[in-house]
Amino acid sequence: MKKFLTIALALVASSALAAPKADGKIDAKEYASTYKDTKTGATFNWTIDGDTLYVGLTAKATGWVGVGFNPTGDKKDGADMYMFVMEKGKMIGMDGFMAKPKGEPKWDDREGCKNNLLTSGGALSGGNLTVEFSRKLDTGDKCDVVIKKGAENTVLIAHSDNSNIKKAHKKEDEGRSESKIVLK
Repeated sequence: MKKFLTIALALVASSALAAPKADGKIDAKEYASTYKDTKTGATFNWTIDGDTLYVGLTAKATGWVGVGFNPTGDKKDGADMYMFVMEKGKMIGMDGFMAKPKGEPKWDDREGCKNNLLTSGGALSGGNLTVEFSRKLDTGDKCDVVIKKGAENTVLIAHSDNSNIKKAHKKEDEGRSESKIVLK
């Protein structure tokens, strides 16, 4: 009986979802959950495995894509922000936060904090920008917010065809949305 139980547990473990790879290709069964944003058309995929959140985001954009979590104030104020841009054919991922409701994020590694992206990658194909990344639910970093497993989280999604993230963007040139999503 003990040997049978060990084999059964091994089979269950091997059939569980593997942690998603940050390769810019989102397979149909790669993530446990999916949210389609009706406002921007972006698709937000996620898996929580233990204490780690894995995200795959696809948006109709050729410049940059960003996702933010749990603003503490008005609009984007206090949100933990992740932005991704293609530079010379390589996806660059940045960890930041919003110090005020409008404007660009402050980058964690320039503010005495740490870039807490565990993995990141992406691809541009057919006018769609796909990014994948992972981070701890609670990074322990003062510049990051805690992502609440099994509870409602505010998820901000934005994207643009303009790849210059150092320049202010016109609101009408971007796709932006805010959604309440239970991440489990």
